[in-house]
Amino acid sequence: PLAALMFSADGNFVEACAAAYDRSAYALMKDSFEQGSYSLRKALGRGHVRVLDQAALKSLCPGISQKTLCHSFRNVNTIEELHQLHHSSRIIPEILAPAGTQEAARAAVNAGCDAVYLGGQLFGARAFAGNFDQEALLKTLDHCHLFGVRVYMTVNTLLKDPEMEQLIPYMEPYYRAGLDGVIVQDVGVIRALRKAYPSLALHGSTQMSIASSCGAEFLRAQGLTRVVPARELSLMEIRQIREQVDIEIEAFVHGAMCYAYSGKCLFSSFFGGRSGNRGRCAQPCRQLYDMGGGIREYSLSMKDMCTLSILPQLIDAGIDSFKIEGRMKNPSYVAAAVNAYRKARDAYLACFSGSEGRTDRERLSEDQRKAYRIMAEELTGQLMDIYNRGGFHTGYYETAGSWREEKGLEMISRERPNHDGVLAGRVESVSGP
Repeated sequence: PLAALMFSADGNFVEACAAAYDRSAYALMKDSFEQGSYSLRKALGRGHVRVLDQAALKSLCPGISQKTLCHSFRNVNTIEELHQLHHSSRIIPEILAPAGTQEAARAAVNAGCDAVYLGGQLFGARAFAGNFDQEALLKTLDHCHLFGVRVYMTVNTLLKDPEMEQLIPYMEPYYRAGLDGVIVQDVGVIRALRKAYPSLALHGSTQMSIASSCGAEFLRAQGLTRVVPARELSLMEIRQIREQVDIEIEAFVHGAMCYAYSGKCLFSSFFGGRSGNRGRCAQPCRQLYDMGGGIREYSLSMKDMCTLSILPQLIDAGIDSFKIEGRMKNPSYVAAAVNAYRKARDAYLACFSGSEGRTDRERLSEDQRKAYRIMAEELTGQLMDIYNRGGFHTGYYETAGSWREEKGLEMISRERPNHDGVLAGRVESVSGP
């Protein structure tokens, strides 16, 4: 049985209970959300609202099991909680984790992520990640949904005509399994998916280079529910987009940074014969270059991003999703990063428990600021031990919208392109036996 959501004429919530015994019913239920109010549909699409009144649901569907309830829906368990969410202006950013393999996806879930993003066998920007065949991806969808974790799939390369013919049949099993969203770059892909699956959430990739509210509004008008802005934007510029356009903002908070604008590198094709825009980056930016005068260095190798120190400012800016880069990384890396950002986010939000409206770092007491700073430094040290390229950087968020040469130089790790480790100690002297 499938009970539809019921809405009054003004879009306010009246009554809701929903159940899905199988994947096709879940997909049908997602279609029924289309007539709801935008804010409530957005909450539903993000997974904040799934099971409503479980007691009422069981009375309508006596045979439904607790496992089915938890598998198909999550997080909001009563009508009262739904009302509170619907009328709250507080944004709780999701922690979005990379999953290059099934093991990494499970590590992310166990560490407390809110969502994972992953790629299938086709059309992903990380062709050399483990990626998922159809069986593994469907199993991962089931596993994530069991624990209330959303799953976004990457279809973020540029497709040619013969590939476009494969797109819709390729996506159908995942749509029917309740896929929560698709990350896209190609406008042809956007048009095809909107036509075939009108209720499937589409997220504009950072490779679309959306750098203004006009660009974000264009994507919203095309039916996209989320945008990952160009990586070169400052936090002030991202905040302006968030305030001016009714679309979710997803922003990178941790992991590798690409030297090229928004990852749209052409150097890989020229240097290595493999297109980064087709998911096969040769990473020429991690190579050693002769600078002349006997100087050899990794002139294009950027440090990894870490934003734990400025995460409160990102929360205050209204960013909806904190994205961790790393689909090529191992499960230990994924778990450590998710754990750190989950702890930092929750600690900052706890400072405003019981208060209304958005968070504001300026409202923190000196003791609260100090406690957060100490915690962020400790978590940053733990992540340094997992992986760093000669230190971390906060990226472009603090550039205040203008390029400064010294800022760019700080981002480069000239001495090595891979894990640098952390200082364990110094050898003061060596004595013989």
